[in-house]
Amino acid sequence: MEKRHAMNWALDELYDELLSGEPGAILPANLSDEWLERLCAAADLAVEGCDSDRGHGEAFDAMMAIAARGIRAARTDEASPSLFLDGDCYLSLQELWMRVLEYRLALTRERGARMAGCASHELSLAGLFAPGRPGWQGGEAGSGER
Repeated sequence: MEKRHAMNWALDELYDELLSGEPGAILPANLSDEWLERLCAAADLAVEGCDSDRGHGEAFDAMMAIAARGIRAARTDEASPSLFLDGDCYLSLQELWMRVLEYRLALTRERGARMAGCASHELSLAGLFAPGRPGWQGGEAGSGER
């Protein structure tokens, strides 16, 4: 696949088509081929741009929006009450970034499975975004579901 150096879609499209509906729409297995490619490219741009002063702002914003949506959908107040106060989520940028990296990996796996004609690797929102997943402060490695 050819690397894109800029997003050819707007953040409002992401909101309208994926973020404003059912939370499960952001799971890699549920994405259309077009959105899978778009988000793979955005994830690559966001990660590659994290070393520069400016980065790739819209790609970074897109990945953070998806991670925030996933975390909010996967959360259970009982699982980690210290992260939530009056419905708002409080976590470090490092923890949020770990969810972005996990999501990027899940997107890449899904793209590979589709290209190979293999079954998708089924993930749940909790499997990708819930507290207790590796990278969460205080979480144990491997304690999240996959």
